[in-house]
Amino acid sequence: MQHFKPQSLTYFHISRPAPCPYLPGREEQMVFTDLGNHGDPNALHDRLSRAGFRRSQSIAYKPNCRHCDACVPLRVPVAEFSPSRSLRGDPDLHQAGLPG
Repeated sequence: MQHFKPQSLTYFHISRPAPCPYLPGREEQMVFTDLGNHGDPNALHDRLSRAGFRRSQSIAYKPNCRHCDACVPLRVPVAEFSPSRSLRGDPDLHQAGLPG
């Protein structure tokens, strides 16, 4: 039998509904947790990111909107990613440090 460890508990919270920043006339709501309150924040972040959570500082969050599932988490395998011509933009602008 495994002994109880208080640091192994993870508490999740629900935000209050707020205007959706992406879709006019809709509300967003988030489920979130503070990774810093967990015994192994990196392991928790790894597990949550596989479940569609995003991270900002020590907070992991995921959309939890009623009647909407338009937000889709997307993970880009960076090592395998090759931008198309339209994504590469103007190399002269990039060298100058200007947005393309």
